[in-house]
Amino acid sequence: MLMRPDQWRLPSEPTMAAASSRAAAQGRRVRAIYPVRALHQARSTLLDRAAAGEEIRLLPEVRSRLAIVGDDRALIPEQPGLTNVRAIVLRDAAIVAPLRLYYEELWNQAVALPVFDAHDVRQDARRLLLSQMADGARDEQIARTLGIGLRTVRRRIASLMEELGAETRFQAGVEAVRRGWI
Repeated sequence: MLMRPDQWRLPSEPTMAAASSRAAAQGRRVRAIYPVRALHQARSTLLDRAAAGEEIRLLPEVRSRLAIVGDDRALIPEQPGLTNVRAIVLRDAAIVAPLRLYYEELWNQAVALPVFDAHDVRQDARRLLLSQMADGARDEQIARTLGIGLRTVRRRIASLMEELGAETRFQAGVEAVRRGWI
């Protein structure tokens, strides 16, 4: 279980990628949460990670790095305060358990990595938009999160409502759930 707000920028990325690939090749489930901006800033890295067996989901923002291995190990590679420690390794199941619960909650809120062919891109872009709408995000917030213009958001919502045959956003949400889009 990994949270990677900016992993693709770090010098340690090849090492982390190799470790994830080995774990996936050994049949272990490797899951990672990235911020949506990674689609624009590191698309090839995401595709490489997915091809290596990493399950990827996206959230509007991922604020910290975290790695959880099994039920009793976690690595927090952040410097807490003014120390020279590069990472904290936790080896107590009682401490790791709440981190696992937190990760699972984020995983359940996150959206699967879009597939990058023309048909699936449309469906996944729609799913990201619907997810933001379902969370109650305002149009301006959706635009910032998805990295697109406000007018583009409004056009996409109008198009989505037309496709769903809905006159209100609420009706669109109900119909999207009925169709299994969210």
